[in-house]
Amino acid sequence: MVYCTKRGKKYGLTADDVFDVALYGGICGFLGARIFYVVFWNLNPENVYKYDFITTFTTIHDGGLAIYGGIICGSIAGILTIKLRKGPVLPLCDIVKISDEETMLLCGVREPEAALEKLMALGVRLAVVTLGPRGAMWRCGAL
Repeated sequence: MVYCTKRGKKYGLTADDVFDVALYGGICGFLGARIFYVVFWNLNPENVYKYDFITTFTTIHDGGLAIYGGIICGSIAGILTIKLRKGPVLPLCDIVKISDEETMLLCGVREPEAALEKLMALGVRLAVVTLGPRGAMWRCGAL
């Protein structure tokens, strides 16, 4: 929290904004991890217990969290919280990875080199553009 508050001040985020991102990201991350577990638990054909969605969601004594659901939902909640506070998202990211097919959509340029330079200008510390079978390109700023 201390590190995030220090970085956030640089971009106009208060300590309350950083706390809100952590709180909402944590809650949504936990719920997302549970929801992903429940969905894939019910889709498993080898599962001997067949519950409906609500029953499976509430039987927490059986355990079950799916980390990828937590990361996806927590990240989305954090990004939305920053956007609602009118804060910048990219400068707060240490690492951004995009593919060469996404450069036009996300950076407004087609060339990977120009996309890397644009990401670095926006404040990203490490930018990576993957080039499919041709490898990847990256730029690193001050860490």
